[in-house]
Amino acid sequence: MKRTLIALSCLVLFAIPAYGQGGILNDSVLRADGRPAIGATVRVCTEAASGTPCSPTASIFTDKALTVSKTNPIAVDSGAAYTYYASPGFYKEQLCLGATCVTRTVLMGSDSAMVLLDRIELDRTNRDVVLTRESANRLKLGSGDAFELDEMSVGLWNDIRVVDGNKFTTCQAAEDDLGANNGLVIIPSTYAGADCSSLSSGITILDLRSGTFKLFTSQVGLAEPAFEVHPGTNNVQLHAAILLLDQIGDGQQEPSIHLRSNGTPTVGKGGFIRWEVLNDAPALKDAFTINGGLVDLTAGSEDGGADIGFLVNGAVEIIAFSGSREAFTPSTVSEGLFSLGDPDGAAGTINYIGWQGLALSHTAPKIVFYENDQTLPAGLFRIIQDAGSLRIDRNTAAAGDFSTISTDLSLSTSGRVVVGVGVSSDAGGFKHSRITTGSIGSSSSAAVTVTWGTAFADANYTVNCSVQQGDTDTATLQVDHIETVTTASVVVRVENEDAGAAKTGTLHCQAVHD
Repeated sequence: MKRTLIALSCLVLFAIPAYGQGGILNDSVLRADGRPAIGATVRVCTEAASGTPCSPTASIFTDKALTVSKTNPIAVDSGAAYTYYASPGFYKEQLCLGATCVTRTVLMGSDSAMVLLDRIELDRTNRDVVLTRESANRLKLGSGDAFELDEMSVGLWNDIRVVDGNKFTTCQAAEDDLGANNGLVIIPSTYAGADCSSLSSGITILDLRSGTFKLFTSQVGLAEPAFEVHPGTNNVQLHAAILLLDQIGDGQQEPSIHLRSNGTPTVGKGGFIRWEVLNDAPALKDAFTINGGLVDLTAGSEDGGADIGFLVNGAVEIIAFSGSREAFTPSTVSEGLFSLGDPDGAAGTINYIGWQGLALSHTAPKIVFYENDQTLPAGLFRIIQDAGSLRIDRNTAAAGDFSTISTDLSLSTSGRVVVGVGVSSDAGGFKHSRITTGSIGSSSSAAVTVTWGTAFADANYTVNCSVQQGDTDTATLQVDHIETVTTASVVVRVENEDAGAAKTGTLHCQAVHD
């Protein structure tokens, strides 16, 4: 009898897909080792079935997927074995050898089921092994407390709670079930309920929704929530990587790291990004830190700041940025440049008296000023060093030009201006022209008309003219006077002082507008 009960205990633990987990023993139908007699038949019925033969019968199958029906009842083979598949649940098996039948209740578990046995107690006096339900997570013999199976609750595993929609339907319910114990709450990707409204000390939440990995913790004793990777016992020589992969080339989704506060942040207060490393001591050292207040980049209207610290020759140097930043259009303006906008809050200034200089290193370093109330390409002012020379460009149209606007260009007494190319002959404020005088008779004069390439805006300009003569005579061609001035031309009176011969020369004129 002892061997029979032990065999039944083994069947309870290991007999999947289907063997009896309780029933009435009959030595003519069930052998001493607990298996049915060779030649017996097994009729599988629903849990509520009754009678001999039992009815109604249950649907059983030959395959794990439950797609191919199996003949019911089943014949026990020469090895005293029989198999079938059925949906998880309670069934009645009626084993018959001739006219003798015994009926027992069995539990069919799923492949994913895990049963933990809290304790097994055998009552040698009572042979009643019909299983009944005691609670949602406990199986018990109908004869009393003699034989108990305590199975693992759905969604419950020691200090881990899974919001699986069965035992725990909400995040908060799973967390509350942990009570004062430190533990982990797992939110699966299919969860559509509310977030946890509170996070108790020692609780960690692993949120797997929306294809993201989110870790929330309120572990007591940690200055900051931490996510650590430790290969083995050596946490100094740490080789680990975080790979950010997303749809490549779609132009919309880009990999990113989100640092998110679980409270309501205050603009301009708190918050930092810190990268720390362990040295050989081991001791935690700051390798890279960005401190400063919150800047709401989504709204685009709040002031904020950040400090970037660098270690130079053993001393920490800080570059501080605060205030607002003007948005540059990267494709047309920024050209890969670093830009600053009103960092101290005063319009148009960069105010930090500790700065000693600014170094730009590139094959053609440049500083770009963008007047953002202008429409590109107007409003751009560039200082560029290239090919060993420094130039200043200001774009008011597609072509570049330089203008001091209303600010005079002044040079010190020791300075000079070197013009490497010719001066434009047809600018808006300055024009020059040279034409032939034609032949002028002896002791005569002629009116020579000088026409500008383009007209002045008006006739308010001053003209200076002179005559170039191709001989050495002392009697020469002379400019007598300016007869008329219009926006498009001037008329110059040229006199020939030679009484003996006609002369021809070149007239040079320059005009400067007021």
